[in-house]
Amino acid sequence: MLKLYGFPVSNYTNMVELALLEKGLPFEYVLTFPEQTPEFLARSPRGKVPFLGTPQGFINETDAILDYLEDIGPSRRLLPEDPQARATVRGLMKEIELYIDLPARSCFAEAFFGGSVPAARTLLQRLGENPHVKVIAAKRDAGMPAFVAAVRARSQGTT
Repeated sequence: MLKLYGFPVSNYTNMVELALLEKGLPFEYVLTFPEQTPEFLARSPRGKVPFLGTPQGFINETDAILDYLEDIGPSRRLLPEDPQARATVRGLMKEIELYIDLPARSCFAEAFFGGSVPAARTLLQRLGENPHVKVIAAKRDAGMPAFVAAVRARSQGTT
C-alpha cells in the first residue's frame, strides 16, 4: 500500500493527497513533520515532505510523486492524454508554484496570525467546491495547531 508522509498544512502534501483521492488510489496518511535526522534523511534526502512510500521504496519531490501516481493509476487520468495539452497543464502548475505559492509563503506569518492577505477568490471558490478539497481543508485546519506548536518548539530548541 502507498504511504503518504506529510502534514496537512503543507500545500505540497495536500497536492499529493488530492491526486491520490481523485485517482481513487488506496493509501495511508502518515503524519510527518520535516526532520534532519539520519533516519528521516534515509527516506527523504533533503529532509522534506511530502514523500511517498511505495512497495519499491520512497519517492521524493511533489512533481515526481504526481508523475508516478499518474503512471500507476490510469483508471482516472488527471492530465490530458494529448502531449501539448499535458505540457500546457504542467506549465500552469509550475507557474502557480513558482509565482503564486512560493511568493505567498512570505505572507504566512501574517496570514496565520490574523493578517489579511488578498487571494484569487474565484480559484479558491472553485477549489472549495470539490469534495476532496473540502476534506483536505478540514484536515489542514485541524492540523494547524500541531504544526504551529511544532514550529514554535523547534524555534525555541525544545525538540
